[in-house]
Amino acid sequence: MLRVLVDVPLNSQERERLKQTAGLAVTFIAETSHKPGDQPRRIDRAILEQQEVLLSKWPPDNLADARELKFMQLVTVGFEHLAHRYPELAHLRICNARGIFDTAIAEWNIAMMINLIRNVPQIISFQKNHHYQRLETFQQEIRNRRVGIWGYGGIGRTTAYYAKFMGMKISVLTRSGKISNGYTYLPDDPIQKSIQAQADQIPDRIYGIGQELEFLRELDFLILCLPRTKQSNGRIGEKELQALPKHAYLLNPARGLIVQEAALLKALEEKWIAGAALDTHFQYPLPPQHPLWEMPNVILTPHISGGDGNDRFPERITNLFLENIRRYQNNETLLHLIQPEEWLESRLE
Repeated sequence: MLRVLVDVPLNSQERERLKQTAGLAVTFIAETSHKPGDQPRRIDRAILEQQEVLLSKWPPDNLADARELKFMQLVTVGFEHLAHRYPELAHLRICNARGIFDTAIAEWNIAMMINLIRNVPQIISFQKNHHYQRLETFQQEIRNRRVGIWGYGGIGRTTAYYAKFMGMKISVLTRSGKISNGYTYLPDDPIQKSIQAQADQIPDRIYGIGQELEFLRELDFLILCLPRTKQSNGRIGEKELQALPKHAYLLNPARGLIVQEAALLKALEEKWIAGAALDTHFQYPLPPQHPLWEMPNVILTPHISGGDGNDRFPERITNLFLENIRRYQNNETLLHLIQPEEWLESRLE
């Protein structure tokens, strides 16, 4: 029997699916009092030292007791925070949850573009003040506008797919200037398979490293869909923000520190760009005195564009986990396996 430890709150239906899977001895320790977003906690040594597989968001702080651990399935896509804290895990087989949040984050991207172009926050402000005014800015649309997607993995491809359907023009920036065919989507998801099949047909223009400014100069919206690494940390600064047209908007559902904070504040205050929608931030939580809270051309959301609070999350993470369990038992390549060099390279000070 394969001993599996689940430290993620799942609904009764998904817990039952795991329990009924042949060949697994599953232990559930996550309860409603311990949400996936909490910090690491200590797990009873008698339980931990028997487990070969772990489903978790944070490894336990007594990870050294997990002497039999061979495979860990993360429920997050990003892992730089874990790699910095646990460099020794590079020797494990670790998979992230790439694909789990693609749909939700892509929908956030579409929603924010519409909210920004129609200035929905101002509409709501007028409503609260019982003020009736039909401004031209409330009547605009995203159709025929150009969205630039920096990073063309699952989130970028799903966003491009939706935006194309809505009549937008699509520019993408990838490392090579080409569309990779190696992206693996979630098992049994026909929509994502369709997106993958069309991935190289969706963009109208494709740019590579070295063409960033050319890519930026033509955009109405810039969406950041790249992971935070040593290379991407602070990648968007004054030069990049000034390259955008003054009517352009920045959307960041990726990582806050990909954008230089001082440069963004200056760009918004001096109107180098028209505004921004930010789901990821420079501090968590963003301090009440931070100037972004008061900027009328900014929409702030509390890192919820994709998350484990989604009612589809339990089913999706269980699907991915069971597929990887099957592959693990059959010594097949795991989905979204993080290579040791990726784990170590992602560590950020």
